[in-house]
Amino acid sequence: MLGDRPDIVVLDLCLKDGHGLQALDWMGSNRPPVILHTAWDCLYVWWEARRRSVEGYIVRDIDNG
Repeated sequence: MLGDRPDIVVLDLCLKDGHGLQALDWMGSNRPPVILHTAWDCLYVWWEARRRSVEGYIVRDIDNG
């Protein structure tokens, strides 16, 4: 099971140990399709995600606690 490759990755940008864009860089180009699901509605972040060939960018509401 640990060696299985996922069909798709849903990734947040605000991670405990770093940033989602860093995670994309770490995964490299031979990765499954990635959809970002984040509260960051930022054109720069969207541009950087597209530059890294992210397949989707979903902006969610900011959690209220």
